[in-house]
Amino acid sequence: MTELFSGEVGIMEAMKTMEAMEAMKVEFGCARCGAISKKQPRRILRFMRQAKADIFAKTVTADSVHRVLSSTGKAQARAAASDLADTKGGERIRMIVTSPTEGAVGTANIFGKQLGVPVIRNRHLMERDMGDEFREKLDKSLFEKIMRREYCPPGLSPLHEFEKETVSFLAECMMDPRLGTDTLLVTHTLRIMTLVKIIKGLDPKAMANWRPPCNCGMLIFGVGAKCKKCGCSMHELAA
Repeated sequence: MTELFSGEVGIMEAMKTMEAMEAMKVEFGCARCGAISKKQPRRILRFMRQAKADIFAKTVTADSVHRVLSSTGKAQARAAASDLADTKGGERIRMIVTSPTEGAVGTANIFGKQLGVPVIRNRHLMERDMGDEFREKLDKSLFEKIMRREYCPPGLSPLHEFEKETVSFLAECMMDPRLGTDTLLVTHTLRIMTLVKIIKGLDPKAMANWRPPCNCGMLIFGVGAKCKKCGCSMHELAA
């Protein structure tokens, strides 16, 4: 498998990081052993949490009930998209891939219009299935439980199936030539948490101390070569 580096950062901070990377001013370390790698990535994947959805506004589809963007969420997305468009990183993005849920598509379309790039939908970016009652109780106190495979209360889909789908999609993202060298992917909280768990090899207890990005916040990954020290395929920005 291929190497990844990552870092949870805001839009402008992320762009500064990428510019420094291009100038060979930053180092990357293995996400598991910390071994330093100076190799630069060949592909950038920017996983973004969708903008804020409206708790009251819903549209019903054949699959499920999806929340649309709130007025606050639309303003968030427009501001973040404008910031991104004003950077070199924004100029490099050639495609946006989004979860097909209403809020994610609304977020992606705002970014697509601002950046002038196509938006395509992929169901493997959808959120883990959960009922509205469980969704309303979802907060940091549940983060450890929700990352345990044996924890599957009514209304929450099995974690092992969600993880398997996430691993498969991540491999596709790293290898699919259609994505090009820089892609923005719009998704959701639990999908991002699962990506982090897989990439960094964290156990549920460690995930209890991890916090997902804010709405329109990004987690940036670079695709490159294996870690030579331990064979781990995932790297992050060195401290």
